[in-house]
Amino acid sequence: MSALSCAGPGSKEFYDAKEVYHKGDYNQAIEHLTQGINRGDVNDRNMAQLYAARAAAYYKIGSYEKAMPDLRSASIYAQNRAFKQKIKNFMHTISYEFVSSPIYPGGISFKDGWNGLRWGSNLEDFKKSHAISRINGSFFITGDEKEMFCEVPVQVRYYFNKSNEFYSVAFFPSKEDRYRLCDEMRNRFGEPSSAKAEWLFFDLEISCKRKGIAAVIKNRNYQPAPSA
Repeated sequence: MSALSCAGPGSKEFYDAKEVYHKGDYNQAIEHLTQGINRGDVNDRNMAQLYAARAAAYYKIGSYEKAMPDLRSASIYAQNRAFKQKIKNFMHTISYEFVSSPIYPGGISFKDGWNGLRWGSNLEDFKKSHAISRINGSFFITGDEKEMFCEVPVQVRYYFNKSNEFYSVAFFPSKEDRYRLCDEMRNRFGEPSSAKAEWLFFDLEISCKRKGIAAVIKNRNYQPAPSA
C-alpha cells in the first residue's frame, strides 16, 4: 500500500486504512477508504491516494475486477507524474497476474487454455473430454448452457487449426450483455494495448469485437498463418 502512496499528507480515512492494512485486515481497510471516497470533500491528490490504496487492498483479497477500475480512477485524479507511473505499473502487474491465475473453468489460467483444455490440445482429446453440441465449419460448441467469461454469460466457440490443435476461443454474450462485455474485460485486463480494444499477454491476443458483440482469445503459437 505504501508503494502506491502520494507524497505529503493524506486524508484521515487513508491513515485509518493504512493502520489496519498493515495488520492484514484488508476488508476493514476497504471500508475506511470507501468512506473517504464517498465523503465528497476530498481534494484530487487525496482522492487519487484513496482510490489507489483501495485498489491495493482489493488486490490483496484477489478482487482484480474491483482493483482495476479503482486504479483507472486514481490515474484520473493523480497529478504527480511519478505517481501516475506507479499506478500504470500496478495495473500491468494485476493484469498479468489475472491472466496467469487458475481462476476459470478446469483449474487452468488464460495463459494455459480455457475450460480445462490447454492451448495446442488435439481435437480428438477435446471430443473425448467435452460434450459437443454443434459443429459449424471450423468451430465447435459445447453443451446448451452458457459459460461465464469475465462474469458475463456467453456462448463459447472452440477453434482448431489445420493440424487439429486448439488455438482460439470466441465468446458471444446475449444482446442485453454486449454493452458491458468490453468494460468487464477492462476491469480484468486493464487498458487495451491498442485503440481496437486488443490486449497482448504472453503468447495470447485478446480482443473485444464490435462494441461487445464478441470477445476472442487466440494463442499465437498455434494460430494458423494468414492466407496468402
